[in-house]
Amino acid sequence: MTELGGDMLGVKNFRDVGNSLNQILGAEFFKSSILYRSGALDEISTQDNLPQLKTIVNVTLKDRLALKNQDLPNSVQVHLKGFTSNGNNLRTASCADVFSFTHPSKHGLFLKVRDSLVAPQEPDLLSEQAAMSWLYGKLSVPRVVCYHEEDNTQYLLMTRIAGVSGIHKDAKSDIPGLVRMFAHGLREIHAIAIDSCPLDWRMERYFAWATDLINSGVLDGQIPNGETRNVLRNELDSIRTDLPPEDLMFTHGDYCLPNIMIHNGHLSGYIDLGYAGVGDRYLDFVAVCYTIRRNLGTEWIPLFFQEYGQELDQAKLSVYQRIHDFTD
Repeated sequence: MTELGGDMLGVKNFRDVGNSLNQILGAEFFKSSILYRSGALDEISTQDNLPQLKTIVNVTLKDRLALKNQDLPNSVQVHLKGFTSNGNNLRTASCADVFSFTHPSKHGLFLKVRDSLVAPQEPDLLSEQAAMSWLYGKLSVPRVVCYHEEDNTQYLLMTRIAGVSGIHKDAKSDIPGLVRMFAHGLREIHAIAIDSCPLDWRMERYFAWATDLINSGVLDGQIPNGETRNVLRNELDSIRTDLPPEDLMFTHGDYCLPNIMIHNGHLSGYIDLGYAGVGDRYLDFVAVCYTIRRNLGTEWIPLFFQEYGQELDQAKLSVYQRIHDFTD
């Protein structure tokens, strides 16, 4: 079977599960070309459009929201006068529904809608709103137009950053240039002063958050048969023991190629900031290595760190990879 991966046939975040796990583990433990996962199959009308796959299973947490303006809260609708949307849900791997709005004479907007009770291991829209509000004027991020919450549903309306994401074919037409922009963008983020930053992703907060996830049962799916939650608690204790001293700075928290915007050959902004806050730079380095490996190829990772200006500490990266994987 021909290997499938990346954004293919209109399917976002299409990946070979076996290949992904083998890359993370650094060894060939799993067979490839057997099991795939992806975001929503938005452009696929029939299974015939994916001729190499015998079975497709929808395991989304809930039905994707179809937008109807009249169902939106008044506090959101008031900002959308004159704007139109085709109602298509642009959600990919996130649990937030995403809709695009355009206006004949104004810049476009994006609306995110999220059930606050779903996927507590992912940041909610209040966290993203707080990050964008604090960063606005310090970094090129969307401006928050409004945030509203009612009946366990969160609404976040924001301005659109010009350009295409870092995984768009136009952005990838010059891969060396893209990698250099990607590295310089992270340097810009890491240079933001943190003296007054209220957004905290230090490891003490992480350990408290992860402990809550264990105790509430959110991570029970990771427990091997016959074991208890203590196996997760022991792994968390092991990570704490192995954790090197933190090098604190402002971090994006999910610094992946889909979360940067490219316009006219320049990095125009940053999106999806729910994990942003004060933390160690290796929180971002884990995401960088993963996204370059997946979207461009492992051979481009050295150029990134050459341009960033720091040699990669593989032992520290391994600990932070465990941190990422624990709640992913």
